[in-house]
Amino acid sequence: MATPDERERCVRVAVGLLQTRNLRSISMLKDCLTYIPSPISIRNILTTAVIELVSSAPTTICWLLDHPECLQPEVNVTQIVTQELSDRLTNLGFVQGQDFYVNASQEFEVSEAAKLALFAQSQVLNIQDPRPIVDYLQNKSL
Repeated sequence: MATPDERERCVRVAVGLLQTRNLRSISMLKDCLTYIPSPISIRNILTTAVIELVSSAPTTICWLLDHPECLQPEVNVTQIVTQELSDRLTNLGFVQGQDFYVNASQEFEVSEAAKLALFAQSQVLNIQDPRPIVDYLQNKSL
């Protein structure tokens, strides 16, 4: 079992390698993570890295959404990203099914007011604007 410091280092390495957008590097990352005996721990590290990238590297998230197989079967990138955005919107007071939802074409729909709130939140928290991810998801079937 990894200590919290080891887990944090693994997340940092994962974030860095995911940002390269290089399938071979990501494959090597997954191979290296196999030293962790628990598949659940591996999944948690990769999930944490993806969530951090939502805040720090929206273009990397869009790339990962185009290449979801690179993190499968450990994690479902689309599910993690839509859940993270849904949680943020819910925490901002927006209502799932009304202000944001998955439409009949399996695209993530978000109202303009909700998009603006995500932008405002990003400015307050000094994180990257997630609207490119939302725009990407609105045009891609989940």
